[in-house]
Amino acid sequence: MMTNSGFNIEKTIIKHQPLIVNDEPSLTNPVSQMATEAQCRSDAFYYWCDETHLPHEPIFHRKLWEYAYILQCLSETGMMSPGRRGLGFGVGKEPLVAVMAARGCDIVATDLDIDEATKQGWASSGEYAATLEALNAASAPPHASPPMLFTAWQT
Repeated sequence: MMTNSGFNIEKTIIKHQPLIVNDEPSLTNPVSQMATEAQCRSDAFYYWCDETHLPHEPIFHRKLWEYAYILQCLSETGMMSPGRRGLGFGVGKEPLVAVMAARGCDIVATDLDIDEATKQGWASSGEYAATLEALNAASAPPHASPPMLFTAWQT
C-alpha cells in the first residue's frame, strides 16, 4: 500500500489479459471488444438484463449490450461490492446506478439542473430524472426500499 498526499492507494490486482484476442468476443471474459449477436444471446447478457429490469430477446440494441458489458467488467474485477465507490455524470434514468448501489457500492449520480435540462430537451426525453425519487423509481430494483440506495445532485 502506498501513501500519496494523505490518501491510501491500494493496487488492485486484475488478471492478466492479452492485448490481442483471437477468440470470439464473450461477456464472461470481457476485453476491449465489439458487441456481437452471440453475446446478446448469452446467459451473462440475460442475467444483466434481468438485473437492470430491461428487456432482452429478441431486442438486439447496443445500449443493452453496453450496460451488460460495463456491469460484467465491474463484477469480474471485484468493483461491485460493499464499500466500492462510483461517480456518474448525467446518469438520468439509466439503470447502472441502482444495480451497483444494490450491491453495496456508494454511488453519487449527477444530472443537469431542470432549467438546463429543459433548454437542451432532456427534460421531455423520458431519460431525465429531476429528483432523487425519480432516479430511484426509474432504476431501483423492486425490493429496494428507503432510504434511497444512492445520492444524486444536479449540476
